Amino acid sequence: MMWTKVRKKAVIMTAVSILTLGNLAVLSHVVQAADGTSTKDLVIHKIKNGDAPIHENDGTTRPDSLLGDYLPGAGFTIVDVSDNYYAYFASQSGSGMTPADVYSDYFNLIKHESNAEIMARGNVVGTEKVDAATGGEYANADGTADGKVTFTDLPTKTSGGKDAIYAVVETTRPKNTVTTNGAGEIGSNVIGTIPTLIAMPLNGTEPTINIYPKNEVGQLTKDFTNSNDAHVSLAQHISYDIALKLPRDLGERIAATGNLKYKSFTVNEIPGYGLIFGGYDLTTTLVNDGTKTQSLGDFLSEYGLTSNAPTAALLGDGTTKAGLTISPAAPSSDTTGWAALASKTLTFTVDCWLDEAYFGAHPDKIFNDIENKANYKITEDNGFEVVPDEGDVKSVTAKYKFQKNDANTGHPLTGASFSVVTQGVTGNLKFKEIGTAGSGVYMVTASATGVDTLTVGSDGTLTLLGLDSDLFYELTEVTAPAGYRLLTSPIVFQPNDSDHYDFTTDLTVNGNDVDGNHNIYNTPENFLPSTGGRGFAIFSLVAVAGLGGAGVLYALKRKNAQDAA
Repeated sequence: MMWTKVRKKAVIMTAVSILTLGNLAVLSHVVQAADGTSTKDLVIHKIKNGDAPIHENDGTTRPDSLLGDYLPGAGFTIVDVSDNYYAYFASQSGSGMTPADVYSDYFNLIKHESNAEIMARGNVVGTEKVDAATGGEYANADGTADGKVTFTDLPTKTSGGKDAIYAVVETTRPKNTVTTNGAGEIGSNVIGTIPTLIAMPLNGTEPTINIYPKNEVGQLTKDFTNSNDAHVSLAQHISYDIALKLPRDLGERIAATGNLKYKSFTVNEIPGYGLIFGGYDLTTTLVNDGTKTQSLGDFLSEYGLTSNAPTAALLGDGTTKAGLTISPAAPSSDTTGWAALASKTLTFTVDCWLDEAYFGAHPDKIFNDIENKANYKITEDNGFEVVPDEGDVKSVTAKYKFQKNDANTGHPLTGASFSVVTQGVTGNLKFKEIGTAGSGVYMVTASATGVDTLTVGSDGTLTLLGLDSDLFYELTEVTAPAGYRLLTSPIVFQPNDSDHYDFTTDLTVNGNDVDGNHNIYNTPENFLPSTGGRGFAIFSLVAVAGLGGAGVLYALKRKNAQDAA
């Protein structure tokens, strides 16, 4: 027969990492005339876990998109990038870009750079200040940890009389982003902030500028590698893509110790009940707006990395993690490859398959969602572990139920057997019988030990479990019930997640139109099918009756003829 393929919708989840930041002052502040204010004070307000899109600071009011609480303990450094910006502006002369476009492009250049790269673009004019109540050189003047850091007397003009351009970078993590998330782990979405760019004289003639840099939020997404893996059969594998974005300052070293700021990152695959983790496969690294797909081994080699990729299969329980930890192979020497991964998106392909043994022992679970999760953590030199939210996907299998019936009476029939084929599979599908022998309940299997001839149960039903609702299947009768004719045409069906399988043309005998089965009718050997209407006529009896009537008619005619003579 000709198969009709059902197109499947890919389960597409959100972007790997949401990068949120305090955005730029409007360009008009870059080119406007001096307003008489030679310096301004800058107050930085650190807000907790802002996740709305990029916002623009106006120097005064807190943006409406910031709904979180203050985050105490963060530290910031101010970098004067004026010369670098105006050199970039001059390089775009004749490009046809508006000044606003140039400003936006410049910001896009630096927003994913590490702190060290941004500092290399200019001069540090505001040495790190930390929002802390412990006193000391870097504490706020008020000595309180209130989520605010203040820098005073920032010039609004360069030495050449141009409006000053500053980048504000977060150089110390907030202190209260810690929540317990499993034994030995510290959970937080906050990885840092992208720089805030300030074009003086922001906020007009007001002596104080208030900015609200937003957090860089670490997130992970998990998608099916193949779009058809949302609806699955027990006979197939399932692949997932785990995508994550690495911090923009991944390659930075701590000035005091020379150690890398980030020691490693770990991807955790968390298969649920009914799944078996098989291993990590391909890696895709986003490089220069393109993609490079390579084996995990080649990826590690190219970037000078090492890993502890798990090799043993893992039975899913919704909690146990198959962790893949990646770190520089030689953290104290050349880590160029590690640094090159800053701000890049990595995609790891996970191979899983459905645990037939689990569903065989728990057939009642086969209609449940098959859940699969993943998370990742980034471990800093000081042991701090950032564990962003988990990404998850769900798969589901389908079923179908048949009932054998007598074509005239509608009564259930036993003794029939069938085979099943489907798209993309050579030969008959293999099944395992579930429950007691003769139950008539079968679960599809990838095992070569499965059977490909399925016998209806003692009640005349045949139930097929673990099928893919996106596929069409074909059921062919191999053996008819004793004394009944074999069906000559196969039955094409598509499994579903409901308990309704009847065709509208089924006989309404003994409630078969409402019993939830797809009824299959067999004709007794001594019956001939009628040419219309429902059911079957006993043509042999009709024929005998007809002959008897003809004999009577003949006898009457003969008697009438004799009487007339």
